[in-house]
Amino acid sequence: MSSAARTEPGSRRRGGPGSYAKRWMGRLTRTSPARAAMLIFGVTIAVFASLLNMPWATASGSSAAFHEALFVATSAVTVTGLTPVNTAEHWSFAGELVILIGIQVGGLGIITIAALLAISVTRNLGLRTRLVAQEGGISTGSMGETGQVIRTVVICSAVVEA
Repeated sequence: MSSAARTEPGSRRRGGPGSYAKRWMGRLTRTSPARAAMLIFGVTIAVFASLLNMPWATASGSSAAFHEALFVATSAVTVTGLTPVNTAEHWSFAGELVILIGIQVGGLGIITIAALLAISVTRNLGLRTRLVAQEGGISTGSMGETGQVIRTVVICSAVVEA
């Protein structure tokens, strides 16, 4: 049966390149926000490790050892500051820039995930618990506030760093 036969006449099909990923991520965050946070950190670390593994990221012009790139990317995204190599000598300017961006993304990610987890945990609470949470400074709004939370985190971070 073709996909056209499954849809009603006049109805629009939902879809697109990212629709499956959005639905899957939405389901994951509703069922386990902590699992979603771990997945996001894992993907972010993998992206930065791949970037650091490129030849243009090292001062020598050859690819870095994968374990070094993975360790440095993990250290940058989790904002621990550990490195198995001398950063100034081993990485090129582009590699150092990737590390700095990783630190920035990681720091913003930690703050954003903490805020989103607080919203996620408090959204299904009773009235009494919501009032107690609000007195403690925890927002109990809806998950629709995600964009606003991210904007607030980025703006506050930029103001503090300036």
